[in-house]
Amino acid sequence: MLGYDLEADPETLRLVLYWQAVGEMETDYTVFVHLVGAEGLVAQGDAPPFSRACPTSLWQAGDVWRDEHLIHVTDLSAANAPYTLSVGWYEPATGARLPASSAQGIRLTEDRLSLCAFPTWPDGDCL
Repeated sequence: MLGYDLEADPETLRLVLYWQAVGEMETDYTVFVHLVGAEGLVAQGDAPPFSRACPTSLWQAGDVWRDEHLIHVTDLSAANAPYTLSVGWYEPATGARLPASSAQGIRLTEDRLSLCAFPTWPDGDCL
């Protein structure tokens, strides 16, 4: 992942992810976007990249892709804060996640990349 843009309002998160292919893939993977609070998963936006318009099996090494996800958020409370926004990939047929590592090569917990945390909702900024 090269980076992301995020817009949030009380009911929706609009997340744009920027991916770069490091090699060719044979499998079509699905992106997961999870918003997790103190009690666990509260919202998600799992979807193939680009709404299936360009499956990962067509990606070529070096390609850069812009991938937008909308996550509908309802009934969040301060009691469940902070909320962490994270992303990753999985194989839809098995549910197995792709291994995820930090820039330093350290394997990430649950193979998910934490993008930021909302200390409060809906007024807090993602830090």
